Amino acid sequence: IILLSKCHGKCFTILNLYAPNNDDPEFFHRVFLELSDLSADSSLIMGEDFNLALNTSLDRSNKCPNTKPSRSAKVLMNYMDDLGIGDVWRLNNPTKKIHLLLPCA
Repeated sequence: IILLSKCHGKCFTILNLYAPNNDDPEFFHRVFLELSDLSADSSLIMGEDFNLALNTSLDRSNKCPNTKPSRSAKVLMNYMDDLGIGDVWRLNNPTKKIHLLLPCA
């Protein structure tokens, strides 16, 4: 769901995203291509379930040792770096482990 809004003269693009639970980097390319057309003059607010681990050492259980980021995670991290997007939860909890229910691959 993408919502374009204006509040007190400021434009916002609000995105609620539920990504597929398979490794589909093209999904993220399509999302960010769509966002590039919509959010040029607005602030982006994103609520999401990416269905992937951005930090495999902190976001996966110890049952998945030496797991490398998925292709989707690499694509997403590149977009985040390029656009200056941050994971607010991780920024506020830089060392806290959370265990996603993702299969070891």
